[in-house]
Amino acid sequence: MRHLGQAPPRHPAKTLGAIRETLPGDEGAGFDEQRDALDLADPEAVAAFRDYWWERAVQAQEEP
Repeated sequence: MRHLGQAPPRHPAKTLGAIRETLPGDEGAGFDEQRDALDLADPEAVAAFRDYWWERAVQAQEEP
């Protein structure tokens, strides 16, 4: 995928959809379970969830 003739971004966007898309297949189920149990009314819980899984998605991209 190219963005305006440039290489794609190195890391996924910090959106739940972009993070989920980047995770290896077997980790997607864990992500989905935790996301479904998440209290969306708690912004700190949502931020902690997003940050944890974003770090995991970055690691997955950098693994050979």
